[in-house]
Amino acid sequence: LSSVNKAGFDWWSLSSNHSLDRGADGLLAQIDLIHNEYPNVITTGSHISQEDKNRALVKEINGIKVGFLGYTYGLNGFSLPEDKPWLVDLIDKDQIKQDMEALNKVSDVQMVSMHWGNEYQTEPTQEQEDLANYLNELGVEVVIGSHPHVIEPAKIIKGKNQNTLVYYSLGNYTSAQDMDITMVGGMASFTLNYDPDTKTTSFTDTKFIPLITWFDTGFNDWKTYMIDDYKYRYLSKPLYMDVYIKDCIDIWDFSLFGGGLGVLEAWL
Repeated sequence: LSSVNKAGFDWWSLSSNHSLDRGADGLLAQIDLIHNEYPNVITTGSHISQEDKNRALVKEINGIKVGFLGYTYGLNGFSLPEDKPWLVDLIDKDQIKQDMEALNKVSDVQMVSMHWGNEYQTEPTQEQEDLANYLNELGVEVVIGSHPHVIEPAKIIKGKNQNTLVYYSLGNYTSAQDMDITMVGGMASFTLNYDPDTKTTSFTDTKFIPLITWFDTGFNDWKTYMIDDYKYRYLSKPLYMDVYIKDCIDIWDFSLFGGGLGVLEAWL
């Protein structure tokens, strides 16, 4: 956690199918540690009490009040404790609507983390697309998806009231999963423009910044690199999956670094 904090990550999603792997006590201990050791980090999706769950998470960025929420599709077969229904935020349309109505009152724009979809599937499911459209209807400006462990497309949903930028899945930022499609992932990058007079948003400079996780054949060492860094340091060496990764780089060099979202659909 210290390394993640030092790297500059200041929004941590704590709702996933693994949230209860160590039980309710384990999750509560993690939340307590984060709140005490990293008080400036925004955490969504898991809570220490009903009061904590009801607290709106808003951060002012360049004069714009940004609200945050996070949800997961499930808990790997575990159920929420009967005396702690507030512990993890599960994907539920009625609850999301209630949360958004409250958050809209105190924020200008909203960003939502969604742990959804099917593992190792490079296209969003119909459920993901339906939920993305629903979030657009509720007024969400940005959706960041996780769980599939592979890259899925990004798109801008053009709604009646505002547009929603959706990254269905960023893939793995770093992992020891050694399949070709799980060794590549990325970071979302975009500029959100908010007009306080019309209360409308627009997006510029939308990008997907590709990453590669490198590890040696014995899994004794691994690192995460941006494509350019990996390309110039390692591509000349006979490393695992380099042929596949070189193919990815050729496509990314052609379409991504010019900007835009087309690279995701082009690669997939």
